[in-house]
Amino acid sequence: ADDKIVKASMPTHDATNMACIAGFNSVDVFTSSLQQEQIDMSDNWGIEHGPNYLSYDMGNPLADIALKVKGFYLYDGIMASNIPTYMEYKTSLNSVALYEDGYVSDIGILFPSEIKDVDIKDFDNAFEYQNHLSRLLVSEDLYDVIDLTEQPMIDGEIEDDILVDEGLDVELPDDNQTDEMDLEETQQEKTENKSDIFDCVISKAGSEVSYRINRREEMHDLFISACNRIVFGENVDYMEDDIISTSIRLTKQEVAALEREGFGSISAAILNKDTLELIKDYLNTRCISNLKADNNGISGDITVDYDGYVFIPTFMYDGWKTTVDGTVVKTEKILGGTGIPITKGKHSINISKINQINMKQYYLSIISLIIFAIIIIVNSKNNKKNNSKKNE
Repeated sequence: ADDKIVKASMPTHDATNMACIAGFNSVDVFTSSLQQEQIDMSDNWGIEHGPNYLSYDMGNPLADIALKVKGFYLYDGIMASNIPTYMEYKTSLNSVALYEDGYVSDIGILFPSEIKDVDIKDFDNAFEYQNHLSRLLVSEDLYDVIDLTEQPMIDGEIEDDILVDEGLDVELPDDNQTDEMDLEETQQEKTENKSDIFDCVISKAGSEVSYRINRREEMHDLFISACNRIVFGENVDYMEDDIISTSIRLTKQEVAALEREGFGSISAAILNKDTLELIKDYLNTRCISNLKADNNGISGDITVDYDGYVFIPTFMYDGWKTTVDGTVVKTEKILGGTGIPITKGKHSINISKINQINMKQYYLSIISLIIFAIIIIVNSKNNKKNNSKKNE
């Protein structure tokens, strides 16, 4: 109805309680343990996850496009600086507002054959990884990465523009005599000098990493990343300060990983919106058209101008058959999802459910019953022996 906002998630497999990434928006939380397929999909697209949940937040445009995540529901009073410039406000109801990513089109993105060998673990951070994917599609970087490798890591908090840290190595006068005010001024001066030299100062406090980054021309959307997860930082267009402050909240697993491996994987980047436009143009002719999707499968047509793979944002499981022009093809796992090998030309693709009974659950039930019966028989015999001994 016109007065309602509806949120829906499409299941990828029946008879399970698994979470599905395709169709997510805003935040979905699950109580059952994640399966490896879900973890792989999350890792490949910079999505937050823990042992038993996935959290898909607004602010990962390439993942939105690949996984077809178009709509996000947000609090209607959210600050404009927390909304990326590429998101479009659509409507609101009570305190809930609907925003859409206008760059999201149909599923079934065509990637060149090289995508088969791409592994996110081979890249320094999630931005470099997504830049590689972007170059495969349109030969342009999606992000302008800010080099943080030489930035000072402050193990403390930022308070009143003074970086509080016992390890700042503040140089005292030769006579080693100074009062508390002189020390504070010396520390602040040294910090300000660092800000003149570096693009960014990082503050690590607990499970949050904060950034203070000098404003640049054409900055617009600022993103941050840690442990291959991408998070939207700030819409700089709505900020007046020359120093942009933002932060990323880390999960317990990410904190542990960073403490083991160091903070080299933390990075910041500026979105190149022109590249988003190029990707949108690319997808106008290189996605599945005439798409039909229901509980029994997916079908549609695609015209491609080079050999490659059609990426489908679903997990690879047994029980599905994929055909190209009526011929069964073997799919491959790419980018955490399903890759359909395709050759140059016009093709019809069909992914359908195989109507067969999954016997695994029955085998497990039968084995459990047999074990239960054996236990009862053994206990019964032991009870008879014990009773016989008592009677004797």
